[in-house]
Amino acid sequence: GSFNMVLKMKGNPEDILNRLRQSGLMKDSVVDTLIIDSDKERLQQGTVTLEGRNRLRDRSYFGSSLWDLIVRRSSVLTTLMILQSMSSVVLSHYEQLIQENVFLALFLTMLIGTGGNAGNQSSSLVIRGMSTGEINTKNMLKVFFREMLASSAIGLVLAVAAFVRVMITHGSNITAAFIVSAATFMTIVGAIAGGTVVPLALERAGLDPCHISSPMLATLTDIM
Repeated sequence: GSFNMVLKMKGNPEDILNRLRQSGLMKDSVVDTLIIDSDKERLQQGTVTLEGRNRLRDRSYFGSSLWDLIVRRSSVLTTLMILQSMSSVVLSHYEQLIQENVFLALFLTMLIGTGGNAGNQSSSLVIRGMSTGEINTKNMLKVFFREMLASSAIGLVLAVAAFVRVMITHGSNITAAFIVSAATFMTIVGAIAGGTVVPLALERAGLDPCHISSPMLATLTDIM
């Protein structure tokens, strides 16, 4: 026989759908239109996610010929090598300052390395989110502001660590410690901003963020 059932549930249709499935009610032949619509919506969302994964799969390692990999990677690295030469131009403008404050040169490698690590970390998170469909053009502003909040906190932690590092190794030179810690904070914030924006911008431009993001971030960090 057949019977009618009225269920009153509040909440996300997807949550309601899962609860009905767990209770076995989805096995009945007659279901509410909301459930059918919700199932269709979930199927459409899954299709969009799979399309995003397929786009990244088209750019996969074994899916590309060796010649294609060589051309794409060498062209990107050549362009970035030329851009990276700008860092020497920037340093030449501060040559006198560096000569007067030799300790600044001692921490350049630390600043560049830390900035590169922070940028690559953020870039990896964004690219992974894009590959799963969790991050897209609709929520990119939310992702950016979230990363900016995180970068401020991370930058503050590393700035304190840099301050202590300079104080220990340079005989309680407070001026030097403040300069290096401030530079660390700004480098971290800038690197994480770049690590967030660059993959999204490259994807929007139709370029492969997997090939270009890390080298471009390294170049930007050197220039900063």
